[in-house]
Amino acid sequence: MALPAGGVHPRPPRGEPVIKVLVSAALCQGHTLCHLQDPDLFTLDDNGYSDVGVRQVPPGSEHRARRGADVCPERAVTLDENDEGNPW
Repeated sequence: MALPAGGVHPRPPRGEPVIKVLVSAALCQGHTLCHLQDPDLFTLDDNGYSDVGVRQVPPGSEHRARRGADVCPERAVTLDENDEGNPW
């Protein structure tokens, strides 16, 4: 799923769960295994390291976000799942 114009996914409707992916630049070693799970979510810089930082997972990409976290050998990828739903 490509990012829409402006590079920001729309907010999910109120009450929908919000999942954010966090990638630690300090831990990322550039294996790119997360990127193989979802290239649009796990983007890379020119040197092959993650440039994600913190990003909201778009609806429908939750499984690929979890796989990206699972396959990272450095455990640089974590998910923040807001069980209380979207506060917006």
